[in-house]
Amino acid sequence: MMTKQQIKARLGMSADVELARLFGITDAAVSQWGDRPIPSARWLQLKHELRPDVFGDAPNRASAA
Repeated sequence: MMTKQQIKARLGMSADVELARLFGITDAAVSQWGDRPIPSARWLQLKHELRPDVFGDAPNRASAA
């Protein structure tokens, strides 16, 4: 998992409010995450629903061969 700072950097965001909009939650909720990794449910949401193009698992190249 990643911290909110790492996620914002990867998405070109500078403020918690931008990350909050992505998740559909308040910026106060995002600010409570502090410097710890984001909650696991939010990580899964980000990885599988919101931005799998950026945070999803890399394709398995071995199975493509």
